[in-house]
Amino acid sequence: VALHGLRMAVGAIVMFGTATRWTFQFADDLPRYRYARLRWEQHDGMPSSRWWMKQHHDILGQGLANCFMLAIPCAVACHDARDVASAVEVLGWLLWMAAWVFENIADGQKQLFLWESAKAGHSTAVLGYHPYDGRRYSLWTLCRHPNYFAEWVCWVGLCLAAAPSLVEGDGESAQVRLVFGASLLYLPRVMYDCLVWWTGAGPAEHFSVTKRAAYREYQTKTRCFWPIELPVDHMRIAGWPDVNVVAAKATRSPPEKAK
Repeated sequence: VALHGLRMAVGAIVMFGTATRWTFQFADDLPRYRYARLRWEQHDGMPSSRWWMKQHHDILGQGLANCFMLAIPCAVACHDARDVASAVEVLGWLLWMAAWVFENIADGQKQLFLWESAKAGHSTAVLGYHPYDGRRYSLWTLCRHPNYFAEWVCWVGLCLAAAPSLVEGDGESAQVRLVFGASLLYLPRVMYDCLVWWTGAGPAEHFSVTKRAAYREYQTKTRCFWPIELPVDHMRIAGWPDVNVVAAKATRSPPEKAK
């Protein structure tokens, strides 16, 4: 767990530090807030004068999620007094470990892309799209956000590892078990929505579409979140997540077929 949190903390410090020349003073909002403002004002009709309120609501919501929802798996696991881990717990930790390694590889490939594309002067290049779709960038050819997928799997693994502690632990009422059990089931869904729509893929692709001409074609050929073909919507839509593009696709086109 310490590795998971430390990785995110160090990554944030390095990313924000290099972006601001280590002053940590931003000239503008982070991309996810700029995207959220466009969505709330232009699509949902929120007055511009209320944006500050919505922005603080968003920040407080993230703080609540970090302090409460995301702490539940570890809180449940730490309450377990058993000396021997069950097979399900071991499976959960192995799943977390595999996803953690996968995420680090994906981020390493992304960093390599940033170095190589900058060296070649390809300011509008797309990771996972020719010529940056070779073996060294393989995870980004499976889906457009392999790092977000791996982050989600990490949390699935943590929830799975915590489940036996909730089932086999002593001294808790049925009501407490029900609340924490529902939280463990709900957490992967919360993380999926966050990583796809809230702070992850959606904001990132909104700006990639406007900055990189080839990104639209990359969107039509590559799955968004899942690295394997599943019977779900993979958002293979040029211009996603623009709400007008998505709405037009939903009303005028048949369901997406697996490719």
